[in-house]
Amino acid sequence: MTKTDMMRRELIKRSIGAAKDRVALGMFNQALNAYCAVESMNMSKAEEFYGPLLKFLIDREMIREFYMLSEYLKMDEATHCYYDMVLSLKLGDVVKLPSLVAKMVVVSKPSRLEMFIRRFCDSFEVPLTIDLVNFMLKCDLNVTSSVLDPILKACDKCNDRHYLVRCIFSIIKDHNLRASTESFGIMIRLLVKLDDII
Repeated sequence: MTKTDMMRRELIKRSIGAAKDRVALGMFNQALNAYCAVESMNMSKAEEFYGPLLKFLIDREMIREFYMLSEYLKMDEATHCYYDMVLSLKLGDVVKLPSLVAKMVVVSKPSRLEMFIRRFCDSFEVPLTIDLVNFMLKCDLNVTSSVLDPILKACDKCNDRHYLVRCIFSIIKDHNLRASTESFGIMIRLLVKLDDII
């Protein structure tokens, strides 16, 4: 990445990070102008540049602008599906989620699917990420217990980790998942920390 690439990316981050609700759209326009400058100079159109723009719109529930920008970006199907799911979770659109989950799994490689789940753990409440895995299982998709590892690790930072660990244990038990040694190890460590047993 060149110094110019880094400068443009930082400008987008700063514009978005400094935005207040009353000037949100104006700040977004500044960030978008910065992105367009990156594009016009034939620089990378990588997600590291446009991801903050989409997240900005999702956080403020600017749905029309989100779809306008999504169409312009011409993202690959898996990435587009991911951001569509982020928006649906933000809006609480439970009707749309099952089809998006199914689509994401179809168009994503296992390693990329786990990457998306890690992002949900980093960006959202862990309960929503657990709901996502539940949706995947209800859609009869082939889900391995390895997708639970990042969720379990994120649980350690949550106030309601006692409840969340039990939810994950229930998922493993109810769906007959073959939990990895790492998954059980994380659960045991969390429960010992909580002075509890399953």
